[in-house]
Amino acid sequence: FRPRSNKVIIEFDGSLKGIGARVILPGTNGLETVISACAATFQTFDLGEDSSYQNGVELLAFAAGLALAVKSGFARHEIHLRGDSMTVLNWVSSGRDGAASTLAYPAMMIVVALAEHWDLAFDTAFTHLSSEANEVCDRLSRGLAVPLEVTGGSLPVTPSGTSAGQACLSTSRSLQGYFGC
Repeated sequence: FRPRSNKVIIEFDGSLKGIGARVILPGTNGLETVISACAATFQTFDLGEDSSYQNGVELLAFAAGLALAVKSGFARHEIHLRGDSMTVLNWVSSGRDGAASTLAYPAMMIVVALAEHWDLAFDTAFTHLSSEANEVCDRLSRGLAVPLEVTGGSLPVTPSGTSAGQACLSTSRSLQGYFGC
C-alpha cells in the first residue's frame, strides 16, 4: 500500500441481483469526472435472498471497478474506495481480508491479483457512503435505469434493457474478457 500522486476513485455496490461500479477522476475544487461505469446482472447465479453472499458480491463489484479503471488507463494509480459496505471498505483499505465465505474469498483473491498485476495501491482512507448517496451504483447493480451523464457516457440509459446486463463497457473497450459482463 504505497501512496501515489495519481488518484482515481472507484465507487461500487453489489446486490444479490448484480454489480455496479464507476471510475471517477477527482478534480480541483471538489469537482469530479465520471470516466466510465460497469453494470452486470446475475442471471446464471441464483443467490436468492441469502445475504451471506452480500460481502462477496460487494467485492466482485469492487473488482469489476478495478478492471474498469485499468481498462480506462489508470494502472499504477492510487485507488480511493467509495461504497456503502463498511466490511469491504475495511478489508480492502487495511490489506487484511476477513473474507471467509464461499464467494467473498475468491472475490478478494481477484482484487489482490488485479492490484498486484497492475501495480495499484489502495488509499488507506476511504469514503463510506450512505445507501442513498450510493444510489447510482446501487441502481446499476440492480439493472435499473440511470441517467447517461452519471456513467461517463459509457452505459446505455437503461442497462436492464440489454441482455444479461451486457452494459459493461468502458469508454474505449468492452470488459467482457474480464468478468463475462
